Amino acid sequence: MLPRLLALGEGPYLIVAVVLLIALEALASRMLGRGADIREEATSYGVGLGYFVIAVLGTKLLFLGAYVYVHEHYRLMTWSVASPLSWLLLLLIGDFVYYWVHRMEHEVRFFWATHENHHSSRTYTFGTAVRMPWGEVLYHPIIGFWAPLFGFDPIMLAPLGAFNLVCGLLQHTELVGKLGPLEWVFGTPSHHRVHHGSDAKYLDCNYGARLIIWDRLFGTFREEDGRPRYGLTKDVDSYNPLRIVWHGYGALWADVRKARSLRGAMRVLLKPPSYAPHEED
Repeated sequence: MLPRLLALGEGPYLIVAVVLLIALEALASRMLGRGADIREEATSYGVGLGYFVIAVLGTKLLFLGAYVYVHEHYRLMTWSVASPLSWLLLLLIGDFVYYWVHRMEHEVRFFWATHENHHSSRTYTFGTAVRMPWGEVLYHPIIGFWAPLFGFDPIMLAPLGAFNLVCGLLQHTELVGKLGPLEWVFGTPSHHRVHHGSDAKYLDCNYGARLIIWDRLFGTFREEDGRPRYGLTKDVDSYNPLRIVWHGYGALWADVRKARSLRGAMRVLLKPPSYAPHEED
């Protein structure tokens, strides 16, 4: 089992890829005369470093052994690592699962408390992409059990995870415009800029990762129509990574404490972030 687990460690490759891409985007922006908000960038890097330590070096290693065990003893079917079809199916099904998890993170206040820090940057660069939610380590790995249970070898998860992370990072840029026919199928920078917009017309849409077809199918697609205002509808006035990460939890706890009943508290936790508690709550 140990050799298999070691083979799953994508961390060093991700660090190199992310650093190089961020540096290249910064250089391109400078050549185009576009300034960078150093404070926002530094905050993103601080949050991203914490996420890497917690999620990549900690939680993923902890759960990989469990994934291997489930795959070896409880899988419902078997997909060959050598088959391109297996990789394509894992990518496709994983993208579909991601759409619904991501949508849940925006539409359920409890999960938004974790996810909001990814949207807290008021700029939009590759650096924004690494401002990852620390709290997702509490539920993403558990949801991830679907893959080994349905017969996908855990050794496939690391390379696909690295691929998805780099693709996701490439979506976080203003240097790329619309990409013609690709906009109909794939999650492009244009689509993801909309997702990060805090304008009323851009809220709660374009949840898809690699594919935008899920948003088109389930009615959550919005076209980019003018440069979005990035950040939260009510920005966190801080560049402290820890405050950025924990702000959503603090705001959620404050609203839960205001509830007059258990039912009211559950409403606050499970309703959308825009939900305003009623007096009867």
